[in-house]
Amino acid sequence: MKVLKPRAKKIARGFFFGGVKTDVMNIVLIGYRCSGKTTVGKLLARELKRELLDTDRLIEGKTGLPINLYVSQKGWGDFRAMEKEVVSDVASRDDLVIATGGGVVIDLENVKNLRGTGGWSGSKQGYRLSERG
Repeated sequence: MKVLKPRAKKIARGFFFGGVKTDVMNIVLIGYRCSGKTTVGKLLARELKRELLDTDRLIEGKTGLPINLYVSQKGWGDFRAMEKEVVSDVASRDDLVIATGGGVVIDLENVKNLRGTGGWSGSKQGYRLSERG
């Protein structure tokens, strides 16, 4: 893994030493676009020995296009429909760290699927996560 930004390391440490439960079925990272969810997710997945699934990368894999190009060709509506399909799939699995796209919470069905039986909690750094389990 490339050198991680000190802020990302601090946030990841907060998951381990800040009282956040890490024995849940899934840890779901949400936040603004380009806020470091994937970077923090990589650290968490490595430390917890879990698979990291990044919903944006999964969408790119399904469409064969970078997200910006897909949106410019198909529009936001098609993108959000694809995102909902990907979220539904990853939310049905267990023992994951899931990094989501910045707009995933726009759709209440996405929020419901990602929250599962857990709740949302915030960290001091402004990141939010969902614990399902």
